[in-house]
Amino acid sequence: AKSYQARVEPIFRTKCLQCHGGTPELPWYYRLPGAKQIIDRDLEESKHHLDLSRGYPFVSHASPIDDLRAILETIENGSMPPLLY
Repeated sequence: AKSYQARVEPIFRTKCLQCHGGTPELPWYYRLPGAKQIIDRDLEESKHHLDLSRGYPFVSHASPIDDLRAILETIENGSMPPLLY
C-alpha cells in the first residue's frame, strides 16, 4: 500500500484525477456556448467508467487487476486524455 501511495498515486493525481474523480480545473473555453454541456457530459462519463476519488481499488465495473490492465492499455495506445482536454 505504501508503494502505491508513494509511487503510483501521485501519477494518477497529476494525470487522471481531474476527470476521473477530482474537482476538475476547467479550461478557459468551458464558458463558451455548448462547451459546458460537452465537458460536463464527459466528466460524468469518465467517473462512470473509472472513479479514482476513493483510491485503490477504484470504483468501476471491473476487477482491480482489470482496471490496471485497462489503464496500461490506455497509456500504451495514447487514448487519454482526450484531445479536447
